[in-house]
Amino acid sequence: MTSLLSRFFKSHFYYLFILGISFWGWNTNNELSVLIIYLLIAAYVFITYTHHEALLPLLLFFPVIEGTTNVLKNLPVWFFAAGGGVVLIAVIQEFLHHSKTPKLRLLSGFSFVLISLAISGIPFDLSSFIDFRALYLFAGLLFVALYVYFTRVSSSSSRVALARSLFYLGLFVSIQVFLFYIDAPDVLQAISDRELTLAWGNPNSIAIILLMTIPMSMYLLSERRALFLLFPFIIIQVITLLFTLSRGSLLSFVIMFPFFMYLLVRESRHKIAALLVIFIAFGMVFLIQKMYPAEMTLLFERFATSGFDDSGRFELFAQGLSYFFQNPLFGVGFELPTLEYGSLVHFHSTFIQMAAYAGIFGLLAIVIHFDQKYTLVFKQKNHFFHWVGMVLLTTDLYGMIDVTYFSFIYMVYLGVLLGVADSNAQLELANNVQSPKVGA
Repeated sequence: MTSLLSRFFKSHFYYLFILGISFWGWNTNNELSVLIIYLLIAAYVFITYTHHEALLPLLLFFPVIEGTTNVLKNLPVWFFAAGGGVVLIAVIQEFLHHSKTPKLRLLSGFSFVLISLAISGIPFDLSSFIDFRALYLFAGLLFVALYVYFTRVSSSSSRVALARSLFYLGLFVSIQVFLFYIDAPDVLQAISDRELTLAWGNPNSIAIILLMTIPMSMYLLSERRALFLLFPFIIIQVITLLFTLSRGSLLSFVIMFPFFMYLLVRESRHKIAALLVIFIAFGMVFLIQKMYPAEMTLLFERFATSGFDDSGRFELFAQGLSYFFQNPLFGVGFELPTLEYGSLVHFHSTFIQMAAYAGIFGLLAIVIHFDQKYTLVFKQKNHFFHWVGMVLLTTDLYGMIDVTYFSFIYMVYLGVLLGVADSNAQLELANNVQSPKVGA
């Protein structure tokens, strides 16, 4: 039985199972039933302390499963109690099974980021301390928890599980987007008015996910023997990114796309097949343009009309810098911008946001964090880390003109990604051998 479960968790059937039940729950408003299944699988993993990779698709699908019932905002008390019990089991098992904690090479830099946000705006009114600051500190602590956990439990097979999880996540999100447009009374009008909104996120949130899933899907493609089985689904993710109409994400993707192609050809086990895939991919885009001329023409006309204009970003950049100069050392915190704008304001740039909220202290913290994560990734020779680097570069480039580090979903995914990467980097160092080839 144990051997059978082990083979199941490592097979594509498990990921297809998670994709299938997630789609069923999302499409039929039975999200709570699916979350119970997630919880039962997590409980089994923690109790037996095996198959930690099985948690990856659960964590990645969890934030995007919400449909029209707002289940994530209205979870019953018993579910929180059960979830807390499962987490407690995980903590106990970690203490029982790990006498030595692996190096957490990103913890110091990100802890610095959290501290800078916690004390941002000094001197601040203690009566207003529990505000959006608490929300972002919670998101940061969740990042730390996921990063620490996966640094402790990940193995060399975790990189395969992570890539597969992101690949199927990209398909799930693409299905959600396409069904949104199919259900729209007028598809062309929906595209023209940029009406795309899912219960769990707006076009920018969708785009952030796709900027992570596409590179990791291409990592699988670079190692897959049957290349032609994977690449159509990657094209679907790229088309979905186009239909988000998120100009910032598309600009980031266009800039990084040549590097994706270079890595795909350089590191593919079948270089001629990889070149053929690239050629066919462009052919598919041309074919789609011919099959759906009205929709595609409208998309490109929208970009041609508005281009990559700043959409008010320059004013937000200027306002963010203005806040920074009001309190250069610690920033103005979360309270002042919230009071002046009437709600939480994003300055559409990771560095300007940190400068405005946390001043020089925050800027120094985020620079140290960036230095640590890129050092971790690009010091490794295995091409898994090169594709992780592509994910980081693409999303951080997007973060220069939009919201990433202040996105709850992104922080969850980033914690998992960096935890698996750090663990595998330490395994590579310990073994001092090239990791085995990946079979998608």
